[in-house]
Amino acid sequence: MLLRKVSQSSALCGSILRIPAGLSRGQRHAGAVVAVQNPRLYASQAAEAVLEKTAAVGSNTAAKVEKTISTESKSYAVNIFKGQIETAQVFPYPSALNEEQEQFLRELVGPVDKFFLEVNDAAKNDALEKVEDDTMQGLKEMGAFGLQVPSDLGGLGLSNTQYARLVEIVGTYDLGVGITLGAHQSIGFKGILLFGNPAQKEKYLPKLATAETIAAFCLTEPASGSDAASIKTTAVQSSCGKFFTLNGSKIWISNGGLAEIFTVFAKTPMKDPKTGEMKDKISAFVVERSFGGVTSGPPEKKMGIKASNTAEVYFDNVRVPADCLLGELGEGFKVAMNILNNGRFGMAAALSGTMKGVINKAVDHAANRTQFGNKIHNYGVIQEKVARMAMLQYVTEVGGSSYFLMRDLRIFRIFEGTNDILRLFVALNGFQVKSDVRLRTL
Repeated sequence: MLLRKVSQSSALCGSILRIPAGLSRGQRHAGAVVAVQNPRLYASQAAEAVLEKTAAVGSNTAAKVEKTISTESKSYAVNIFKGQIETAQVFPYPSALNEEQEQFLRELVGPVDKFFLEVNDAAKNDALEKVEDDTMQGLKEMGAFGLQVPSDLGGLGLSNTQYARLVEIVGTYDLGVGITLGAHQSIGFKGILLFGNPAQKEKYLPKLATAETIAAFCLTEPASGSDAASIKTTAVQSSCGKFFTLNGSKIWISNGGLAEIFTVFAKTPMKDPKTGEMKDKISAFVVERSFGGVTSGPPEKKMGIKASNTAEVYFDNVRVPADCLLGELGEGFKVAMNILNNGRFGMAAALSGTMKGVINKAVDHAANRTQFGNKIHNYGVIQEKVARMAMLQYVTEVGGSSYFLMRDLRIFRIFEGTNDILRLFVALNGFQVKSDVRLRTL
C-alpha cells in the first residue's frame, strides 16, 4: 500500500533537517546551513548571522545580556523574563505514541495530504453527489479504509492518536469523503473490532480493510433517534437456534446504499431469569446484503456533505445466522454505545482539520484583498476575526482536556499564596535576572 512507502528523498530531507540537540551553537548554525531550502530555517539562519555580527561589534553590556539570556534557569518564572518558555518545567505531557509509531505517522501524513491536494476534487464530488471513482480507487490503494484494522488482518493497525491525525487531514479538504471513510470504519465495522470474536474478525475485516466491501452502522429508525432504546426492528430466534429472522427499517444510514456489511441493532425476545417473563432486549448483528431481503432506498438529497451516501435500509425477513450475533444476546445497547463513543473522537478530529483549512483560506484572502488602499489584514476588525477563529480552533483541538485542566488549575491561583503575593513573586524574579544589565536594555 502507498501509505507504507516513504520516498528516499523525503527520508533524506528528514535526516538533513534533524539537527541533534546536543551540538554547540556553532555546530547547530553550520547544520542549519545545509537545510537552507527550508524558508523558516533560512530566516532563522539569517537572523542568527545578524545577531552574531552585532555581538561581535557590540558593547560588553550586550555580551553580558546574551550570556544571561542563554543560561537556562530551573525557575520557569525566571526563564519567562529571559524570553524562554520552558513548557516541560510546568506541563510535562506524556507522549501517546512511541518512537516507531511517531515515525510511521510521519511517513503517512505527507502522502495523504498530497493525495487530497492533488487527486481529490471536493467540488467535483459535491457536483456528482458521490465520491469520484478515481478518488475512491486511490483511497482503497492507500489503505485509507482500514486505518485501524490490525496489520495481520490487512489494515494499517493505527492507534486512535494516529487515526485522528490522518482524519484531521481529510477534514481539511473534503468532509464528504470524510463521512464515507468515517461511516465505514469509525462506526460501520467498529463493532467487529471491539466485540467480534476471532472468527468474525478473520471473516470480515480483511475485505473491509481494503474496501472490497463497505460497512454501515444501522441504529436510527423513523421513530427512534436520540432514544436508541426505543427501536422497533426485531430479530426473532428460530426454534432450532441456528438463525434469527430480522425485520424492520433504518433511516439516515451513512453508506446505506453502498454497504455490503451492516452492523444492525434489533430487539430480541428474551426470558427474564428473575420473573420468567419474556422481555425485549436489544442485540447487535453483523448482516450481509447477500443474505437476501436487504434493500436500500434512493440516496437522500442533502444540503451539505453531498458526496457521502445516505439512504434508508430495509430488512424483510432476513435470515441471519446465529454466528453473526455481535457480542452477547441482549447486550446490543452496550455494543452500540461503545461503538459511538469510540467513533465520536474521529468527528472532532475531522472538524478540527476543517477549521484549520477555513482559517488558511481566510488568512490568504485577507493577505491578498485590497480595500481603501490597504490589504485588509492590516485592519483591526479583520485581525480580531482571524484571532478569534484561531482561538476557537485551538479550543476545539484541546477538546475535553481543557475542562480537566480548568478544574485542576483553579486551585493554583491561591495554592502558594494569594494572587497579590504571587504577582509580587513573579515581579521579584524579573528584577533578580541581572537587573542592572537586563532592565537597561528593555
